[in-house]
Amino acid sequence: MEYLSYFFVPRVRTVSESALAGILIHRIIQEDLKKKGYEIEKRVEYDLGDGWKLVGKIDAVNSDHVIEIKTTKDLNKGIQPHWLSQANLYAYLAGLDKYVILVINKLTGEYVENEYSTDKNKAEEDLIRAEMLKECIINKKIPEGRKDWCKKYCEFAVLCDAL
Repeated sequence: MEYLSYFFVPRVRTVSESALAGILIHRIIQEDLKKKGYEIEKRVEYDLGDGWKLVGKIDAVNSDHVIEIKTTKDLNKGIQPHWLSQANLYAYLAGLDKYVILVINKLTGEYVENEYSTDKNKAEEDLIRAEMLKECIINKKIPEGRKDWCKKYCEFAVLCDAL
């Protein structure tokens, strides 16, 4: 998705009811965390060189840890690997030793909160992947990706199949 979104911008973006529920849940929890002293939507970035940057926004952060909020319809699916990678990288870029992933069931409000230690090696591997993605974009070469995830969630899945 990251590769094709660089070249193609959808004309119309629609938001499903499920996605809207996730957005609203994020906002409600972020407002509560803000009252507790967390900084909300903190921008982090990493310089990839040649004018390229990897940029993200942490859902909530304080001087101790990062919190990433995830919503799902099924808590039994567990913590997704790409959620771990994202939160770990955010904690690494923020210079923090730990992060929390808060997963909320969109339908019931039930939630699970898990704390992790920042894995410097994993974060650096992800930064290398970002460098490789940059090179793929520059060279117009489709990168290898998480095809199972892409087919289910990416707005460019049909295009990828055609390519």
